Amino acid sequence: MNKILNKLFDTNILNYTSLLILFLVSFSFISRFIFLDVRAIHHDESLHGYYSWLLSNGYGYSHNPLMHGPLNFHLNALSFLIFGDNDFTLRLAPALTGTLLVFTPFLFKDLIGKRVAIIISIFLLISPLLIYYSRFARNDIFIALVSILLVNQIFNYVLNKSNNSKLIIISILLGLIFCIKEISFITIFIFGSFSLFFSNFNPLIKNKTTLNKNFTDIFLILFLLSFPLSVPICSFIFDLININIVAPAGSIYQIGMPVGNIATYISISISLVSLLISFIFGLLKFKKYWLIYFSIFWAIFIIFHSTFLTNPYGILTGYWQSLGYWIAQQDVARGGQPWYYYFLVIFKFELIAFISFFVFIFYRKFKFSIFELFLIYWSFLNLFIYFLTSEKMPWLTVNIIIPFLFIVGIFLNDIYLKFVKSKILIIFKINILIIPLFIFIVSIINSIETNYVDPGKPDEMIVYTQTSKFVHELSSEIIYEIENNDINVLIDTSDGYTWPWAWYMRNHNIDYFDSKNKESFKNLDLKEYDYILLNSYSFNEFVNANEKLLNYNKVSQIPFRMWFPENYRFNTFKEFIEHINNFDNVSYIFGHIFKKEFNQNIGNVGLTILK
Repeated sequence: MNKILNKLFDTNILNYTSLLILFLVSFSFISRFIFLDVRAIHHDESLHGYYSWLLSNGYGYSHNPLMHGPLNFHLNALSFLIFGDNDFTLRLAPALTGTLLVFTPFLFKDLIGKRVAIIISIFLLISPLLIYYSRFARNDIFIALVSILLVNQIFNYVLNKSNNSKLIIISILLGLIFCIKEISFITIFIFGSFSLFFSNFNPLIKNKTTLNKNFTDIFLILFLLSFPLSVPICSFIFDLININIVAPAGSIYQIGMPVGNIATYISISISLVSLLISFIFGLLKFKKYWLIYFSIFWAIFIIFHSTFLTNPYGILTGYWQSLGYWIAQQDVARGGQPWYYYFLVIFKFELIAFISFFVFIFYRKFKFSIFELFLIYWSFLNLFIYFLTSEKMPWLTVNIIIPFLFIVGIFLNDIYLKFVKSKILIIFKINILIIPLFIFIVSIINSIETNYVDPGKPDEMIVYTQTSKFVHELSSEIIYEIENNDINVLIDTSDGYTWPWAWYMRNHNIDYFDSKNKESFKNLDLKEYDYILLNSYSFNEFVNANEKLLNYNKVSQIPFRMWFPENYRFNTFKEFIEHINNFDNVSYIFGHIFKKEFNQNIGNVGLTILK
């Protein structure tokens, strides 16, 4: 008994393991779940929430690549069925995913060590980006979790005993990742190309080892399972001969789908050929086990895209239109952000990770383990590909930053081993640690201010085109009036004003109209409505045209959507250099980072309330 007690209260265990893990468990749940329903529901969140709610109420679900993969909707619907539908449960699945993400480094403890795993977990815990998008009902945090799990299984297979069970798990994870979002193609390309380089297919490798054989297996399973889904990429070739196997944005046809009979026949043909190649070459390589890998992957893909076989057309849209739509959207360049956009986001929120990455490379003198080399490759290629893509959004930074945070943990452990545990002077040790400690504290402050101090106000770059808190408050007021006073409400849908109202009013009978389309309200008696929520851009024209039909005694206006002031755009690199050469401009940059100062107003569009 004494031995057990002595071990339990051993200083090292208590201080460096037990307490840290307890801290991680406690604060991961607190940081992801506290005040989860306070922030107004974002436009995209309301889309995901509303269609998930329809599914949970038995109205079915039809896959639409506009809103990415189906997994998010099924998870939300399950959450609604178990816990009810509200703002909290809408964000429950991402919050739980973000919590689990914190603990994923422990899956690598045999590879990187327990101390490194703890350090990485701490940075995953406090990351402003990961906290925010763990509390945001979109797909990106799911991609992050599945990507890490996939990396774990890949290296378990490559470095440890390779066996069939690990490849089965990889097949499951691949099936899931293609049910989340189209950027999964980027992730699989990175993992696959790295595996290819170390596989037996690389002619530069002369002395083949078990490592190379295992990487060959990994490359083949990644390539053969994902290859059929990637064939829409050949649209660039067919565009040269004016055959649109992927309809461009703005087309009268379904965006991302084939245009015309010839394009349809070609797309069907190359799809069937790709599936046949996948199946035959898989059988040749993996024998009877390929039947398991292939079946599991496609079973997951088909079940979710067809919503458990209730929507067979979803299999087609998932197979072809998912990637096709994403390809078509590259010409749109939604958001219109400059090429250096991700540098700005990373500089503001993940500076220690970014700096540590480059310092680590030179500190190690380009000597890395195979896993460290993979993390560097993943980081570089992530940055390069996302810089090339035309659509740049803050939530995509989630996928960029993950490998950087892993490298932070490895690098800080190196510093600890070399300096902190060495016999050098304590003053020198303090000086070595003071800079990363400072940036660490800034990161925590950033996380708190971004996620918990007026989180709906777009005074941070990652708070993108946010629904104003006044809309959130107004929705509560209207719902109270409907339930207690049986009032009638009419909501304008022009310019996307349907969202987030469709989510907020999902359980109530609301009439909708388009203020820019008279046909949508010509049969409505406008005097019957106690509330009319009107696009402010349409206010004057609508009121002047329908003044005799309206019955209101109060007009008020609130911000509807708000966005971060985009004063960081520069047309040329020269313009940027000239900008930062001015001390006042540099001072403003740091003023924003530390004090959220602005030299221009936060943008907004308004909502007019007729009452």
